[in-house]
Amino acid sequence: MKVGLISDTHGDLVSFKIAVENILKDVDVVLHAGDILYHGPRNRLTKGYAPNELAKELNNFPVDILFSRGNCDSRVDQMLIDMPILSEYLFVSIEGFKILMYHGDKKINFKNSDIVVTGHTHIYNVDFFESKLFINPGSLSLPKNNPNGTCGVLDLSSNIINIFDILSGNVLLETKF
Repeated sequence: MKVGLISDTHGDLVSFKIAVENILKDVDVVLHAGDILYHGPRNRLTKGYAPNELAKELNNFPVDILFSRGNCDSRVDQMLIDMPILSEYLFVSIEGFKILMYHGDKKINFKNSDIVVTGHTHIYNVDFFESKLFINPGSLSLPKNNPNGTCGVLDLSSNIINIFDILSGNVLLETKF
C-alpha cells in the first residue's frame, strides 16, 4: 500500500495539481498534516492560491484524504471540506503500522505509534527517534529547503519513504525503515 504524505498546501491549487499529476496519482490514501486552505498572515500568497477550488479538488479526490488540523486551519475552512479537518491529531492503523499524524506545532505523546507524520516547518525531513519513524513531507506550496514544493510517498509494502520535488518528480530523500 502506498500512502501519499502532504502538508502545508496553504490554499495552493496549482501545487496540489502538480503533486497529484507527478507523484500522488497512484497512491491508495493521502495523509494531510494540516494548513490546508489559508495562507497564514506571515506567508506570501502563491500564484496558485485558490482555496475554494482546492477544497473542491480535495473533496473530489479519487482516494480518501485524511487530515489533521494545522495552526492556520479553522471552522470556516471546515465548511468547505467534506472530511473532518479540525482534529489536532489523527491516529490510524494501515497495513499493521500505527501512524500518528499531527501538524507539528505542539508537543504530543507518540509512544504508541510506529510512524509519526508532521508538517508545520515547511522543511522536508525523515528521521528516527526512539525507534519511531518521523516524517515531515515539507510543504507543497511554500517549501523552505527546496526551490519547489515537496511531498512524500510512504510505501508500506517495501518499507521505503521517498520525499519528492513535485515539479521535477525527482527523489530528494529515500529512507528504508
